[in-house]
Amino acid sequence: MKELFIMRSNGHRSLFPVIVGIDKQVENIFAVPEKDAIGTIDIDNAISFLEFVNDKVKIRIIKKNFAEEVSGEYDFFFTPVYSDTDITYAQSRWLINQNLRTKENRTVFVINNLDDWIGNLAVLNAEKGIFVIEVLKGWAKGSGRAYKKFLNIGTLENEDFIPIAVVEGGLYDGLPGSIYASDYSPWAVKDGILFVFDEDSKTVKAFNENGITVDHPFSGIFNRNHKKLRKVREISFHPELPFGLVVDAGEVPDIRELQEQRNNGLISMAQYRELLKPLTEESLRHAIWLVRWDTDDENRQFVPLMSLAGNLIPFIDDVKMCSDFQFSPDGTWLVFRDNTQTVENPVFVSIPVSPDKPLFFGEPLYLGQVLREGMMVGAKGSAWIDKPTSFVVTDGQALYKWELGNIDKSRVINQ
Repeated sequence: MKELFIMRSNGHRSLFPVIVGIDKQVENIFAVPEKDAIGTIDIDNAISFLEFVNDKVKIRIIKKNFAEEVSGEYDFFFTPVYSDTDITYAQSRWLINQNLRTKENRTVFVINNLDDWIGNLAVLNAEKGIFVIEVLKGWAKGSGRAYKKFLNIGTLENEDFIPIAVVEGGLYDGLPGSIYASDYSPWAVKDGILFVFDEDSKTVKAFNENGITVDHPFSGIFNRNHKKLRKVREISFHPELPFGLVVDAGEVPDIRELQEQRNNGLISMAQYRELLKPLTEESLRHAIWLVRWDTDDENRQFVPLMSLAGNLIPFIDDVKMCSDFQFSPDGTWLVFRDNTQTVENPVFVSIPVSPDKPLFFGEPLYLGQVLREGMMVGAKGSAWIDKPTSFVVTDGQALYKWELGNIDKSRVINQ
């Protein structure tokens, strides 16, 4: 293992990554049930494992040529590790399931309509093999293009997806999960429960694996406090501890009246820009809320970790826009993207998680950016490793591996 360094400067801690060249074009990576390895579909038309050995990468082909294009110009959605033997991911209109033990590969078509496609994928119940597939169905909205989201709950059996229930998931107008999407109703899963944000009522509904509405502390706490929120962008749950995070931002402003005043000469261009500035800034300002159900104290159940009033997590005062909140498989770390300066090449920020902390979170550890700008647009470019706990990012040509599980062996440099 290479020596790891933490630099402390101006109150910030930064962890240097291990950077490994691949000598291959790799844009899609995902978590796999093996020690010190990640998966990809971008090499030799195959599902491959990239194994870290002595700070180099060894490529191991798992299954080759099971499709004409294993990778390509498709939308891919990868699940976290949910099985010791199976990998399942979505590819535009179908699911790919690979058994690592038998080497059997299954391509399961979920959508036959060319106007529809898969928008996301999650594991609802790992033991029963129950998935949630977000299906986007096209429809007209004004002069633009928008989609209705349907959350299909079901299982894989032989070559078929067997539906159990369908839950309406709201609208999508723009890239799913995008910080710029004008309409995207987020959803998330925890402990076999599907949580869906309802844009009309501004509340969260909870569903069991049969698509039946159920009560849950998270939705109860959220719905009591939903008027404190603006536009909900993202919901993320800790894998074990009883809390979740909600990210909200300002509404996309309606500037037609301002534009009309400018066009009619009622206000100058300088006045127009001055009036537009606070509206734009508010729409892009993100806040992070902690929702916890391990306490009966309602004042502690819904807490603004990052807001206009200040930040309860130290040293993240410069973060204004953020997305893609991911907890490590063992739950000891949270990583998110700081998009304040750029969405294409965000700053990755990690925060240690502990049940002993008053708000679960410790001092942030900045991971930094990738070297090749323009590659980090979608969440497909990152993956977790369980042993040792590591966060890996690809910029297309190289892998960046932050060994968060080994920071106790790092050398601290004070600048």
